[in-house]
Amino acid sequence: MVVSVNDHHVMSAWEDSLHAGGKVKFYADPNGEFTRGVHQEVDLTAGGLGKRSQRYSFYADNGKVLHQMVEKSPGDLTESTAESMLAALKK
Repeated sequence: MVVSVNDHHVMSAWEDSLHAGGKVKFYADPNGEFTRGVHQEVDLTAGGLGKRSQRYSFYADNGKVLHQMVEKSPGDLTESTAESMLAALKK
């Protein structure tokens, strides 16, 4: 699933643009409540973006996070990719 600090319209458009319907669930977190709850909020107010989410991925089973990967910088996309997660889970 994909969660983003955005509204449901943005999330729906993102899902449609990726043709991900039925394959991946997209959830809006417009107020950042889920994001704060999993301790992934980042304050990008200085850049005009407000409070957003770190780029991260985690694997959870029965409500318990078993593996988590967090990018070092908001612009990075190396640690949290699906490929990285799958490789880590094979270890």
